[in-house]
Amino acid sequence: MLATAAVAPASAQDLNRDNLERRWGPWIEFGGRTGAGRTLGEGNIFVPVWQGTHSLGFVDIRGSFDNRSAVEGNFGGGFRHMLDNGWNLGVYGHYDLRRSALGNTFHQATVGVEALGPWVDFRANAYIPLGQTEYRTVTGAFAGATTTSQAVLTGTSLGIQSVTMGTLTTTTSVERAMAGFDAEVGVRLPVFPESWKLDAKAFAGGYHFSAPGMGNISGPRARLELTSNDFAGLPGVKLSGGVTWQNDVRGDQWIASARLRIPLGAPQRSGRELTRQEERMLDPVFRDVDIVSDGRTETATQVTSVTTQTEDAINTWNNLRIASVLNVDAGIGGANVQSFVDNEQAVAGADGSVVVLNGELIHADGLNVNAGQTLLGGGTALRVRGATTGVEVDYVASGAAGSLQGTGTPPAGASFTGLINLGDRSVVGGMTLRQAGAGVGGAVIQAYQSTGSTAFGNRIYGGDAIFSHGIVFDNSTNGVASANTITLSNQHSTIGLLAQNSSTNILFTQNDVATANDVSATVYVYNSSARVVNNTLRPWQSGYALVASDATYLPNSDGNTIFGTTYVQCYYGGISSGTVRFTNAPDCNF
Repeated sequence: MLATAAVAPASAQDLNRDNLERRWGPWIEFGGRTGAGRTLGEGNIFVPVWQGTHSLGFVDIRGSFDNRSAVEGNFGGGFRHMLDNGWNLGVYGHYDLRRSALGNTFHQATVGVEALGPWVDFRANAYIPLGQTEYRTVTGAFAGATTTSQAVLTGTSLGIQSVTMGTLTTTTSVERAMAGFDAEVGVRLPVFPESWKLDAKAFAGGYHFSAPGMGNISGPRARLELTSNDFAGLPGVKLSGGVTWQNDVRGDQWIASARLRIPLGAPQRSGRELTRQEERMLDPVFRDVDIVSDGRTETATQVTSVTTQTEDAINTWNNLRIASVLNVDAGIGGANVQSFVDNEQAVAGADGSVVVLNGELIHADGLNVNAGQTLLGGGTALRVRGATTGVEVDYVASGAAGSLQGTGTPPAGASFTGLINLGDRSVVGGMTLRQAGAGVGGAVIQAYQSTGSTAFGNRIYGGDAIFSHGIVFDNSTNGVASANTITLSNQHSTIGLLAQNSSTNILFTQNDVATANDVSATVYVYNSSARVVNNTLRPWQSGYALVASDATYLPNSDGNTIFGTTYVQCYYGGISSGTVRFTNAPDCNF
C-alpha cells in the first residue's frame, strides 16, 4: 500500500515557505530509443528560471540524432502551477528545428498543456510547421522517345504514318512537414511499495498528422513506463525505461526507450524531502520530439520534340507495296465488279492493289483476283508493314462488310469452278462467300497454278452440290488458308480444305471447318504436301477429319482440335507420310 503522503497535496505549511527558498533545481537527461527500423539518441536540459511557492517557470532544451542522419533541436519553456487538490497544471511551448534524413531543414512551433495528478495524467500537444514546409529535389532525369504508328489512307494512297515524340522524364523527391496533434491519458499503477522508490505508469492515446498532397499519419498509441527514483541510492538520479506501441499506415511499430536523469547541483532547502506533488514539478515535458515529415516521388514527362514520318505500306500477306486502294460499292452490280477489279490492277502496275467491297453483291461468274491484288470486305483489318522501318499496324478497311454470292466459272484447266479465283500472290480476306450453284464441282475459293496466294478471315458457305468445296489449292505452291470459317452443305464428296495435284508447302492454320455429310472431309491432301496447324475440325458423324492420299503432312502440324461423334479421324491411301497432332485426340500418323 502506498503511503498517504505520496498522494496528498502539499500542506499549507510546505507551500507557504519563504518564496526565496529554491526547491527545484536543474537536471540533465540522456537517453535513446530504438524500434521501427530507427535508433535515436537524445539529450535534455531542464532549468528552472523562476519559482514561487506554488509555481515554476522553466527552460527546456533538447537535442536528438538518429541512424538516418536526421538531427533535431527543441528550444522552449513552460510554466507549472500546483493546486491545493494535488494536481499540477502546466503549459509550454517550443521552437523546433530539424534536418531530415534527406538533408532538408524544417521549422515548427509546438504548444502543449498538461494536468499531472496523483494517479492520473493528461497531456495534449499541437504541432504547427513554420516557414518553408516543402522541399522538392530532382533525383533523376531520363530522355527518351515514344513512337506511335497508324495506317493512313490519303485518297487512294495507303501509307504508314509514325509520330515520334522526344520526351524528358524527371523524377522529383517531395518532402513536406506535417501539422498535427497528439494526446494521451496515463494512470499510475499501484504495483510497488512506496519504499521501493519505483513508479509504473500506463498511457493510452492517439495522434494525427497531415499535409497537402500527403497521406495522413494517424493512429492509436500506448506505452508503459517504469521509473526508478534515487537510482543506485543517489538522490535526485532517475532511471526510466519503457516500451511504446503505435499503429498507422506504416503498420505496427514497437519502440523501446531508456533515460537517465542527473541533477545539476542540490536545491537550497531546509533538509526537507520534496512531496510527490513537488517532485512532479520537475517531470520532463512529454511530446513528440520529431518534426513529422513525409515524402513521395513525383514523375513528370515533358514532350521536347515531335517528328512525323510517312512510308509506303507493305501487305504482309504477299510482301508487295500497296500502290492504291479502291472502295467498290455493291450498287455497281455483279456484271461490273470484275472490270473494277481489273482496272485497279492496271493502276497498280507491278505493285499490289487493294479492292474493298462494301455490301452484298451477286456475281454470276467467278471473280478473278489478279496477281498481287487483294480483295477485302469492308471493316476487315489488313496487317501492313512499313517499307522503311518495318513497323507493323492494322489497316481497317472502311465501309460495310462485303459479301459475294455466285456460281463461279473454272479457270482454264482447273478442276473446279471458283467463286473466287486467286492468282500469284493474290489475297482475299474478310469476305462472306456463298457458292450458289447446284452444278457438280464448285469451290468457293480456288487457287490454280498460283504461288503465294492467301485466303484469310473469310466466312465460307459451300454450294448445295456434290464436290462443292471450301478452299482448294490446285497445283499451287506456298498457299495459305488462315482463320477462315468454312461450313459445307450436306452433299457428299465435299471437302473443307483441299490441297491437290502436286501442290506444295500449303499452310492450313486456325481455320474452323464443319462438314454435314458422312462422305465428306474437313481436310484432304492429295498428291501434295501441307502443314495443318491449330485448326478446329468438325467432321459430320461418320465423316472424315483428315484424309491423305499420296500426301505428305509437313512437320509441326500441331495444336489441332476435333469435335464430333463416330467420325473417322485419320484415313489414308497410297503412299503417305507425316504426323498431325491434336489437343484432344490421338495423333494421326500417316
